[in-house]
Amino acid sequence: MPSQRRRPGVVNAVGNADAYGETYHVTSEEVITWNQYHRLVAGALDAPEPELVHIPTNELVEAVPNRTNMLVDHFQFSTVFDNSKAKRDLGFEYTVSVEDGMRRTAEWLLEHGQIEPWDSYDDDVLIDAWRESTETFQSTVTDLLELSAEN
Repeated sequence: MPSQRRRPGVVNAVGNADAYGETYHVTSEEVITWNQYHRLVAGALDAPEPELVHIPTNELVEAVPNRTNMLVDHFQFSTVFDNSKAKRDLGFEYTVSVEDGMRRTAEWLLEHGQIEPWDSYDDDVLIDAWRESTETFQSTVTDLLELSAEN
């Protein structure tokens, strides 16, 4: 299989009797956080550096269920995959960095008009509400701890 090593893993699966009925991961081997992911996407789109605000998934689902399908199905999980089976069976080699892959994908999507403007009409409202509730929570905990210490 040495001649196949220079081709993508998916190409080596075509016509390969050993690959029939098998499932393979052929993806990045870089481990990045969701914060890094979102910053890289912003960079690939030449967007400003994002201000990342962490709001628990369950809170967002309750507040805006119509905007959270992808969040529930995707972002609650890690994106670390094991390519060892594809390496072993298909000669897969990881050659495109996450950043370069995002840049290439963004370029293609932009060239083909596949990126729609984000409807962010209530993003600021969500963020402000979360920050206010967090401040209230922190203040309440501080007050209760002070009362507890006095008794």
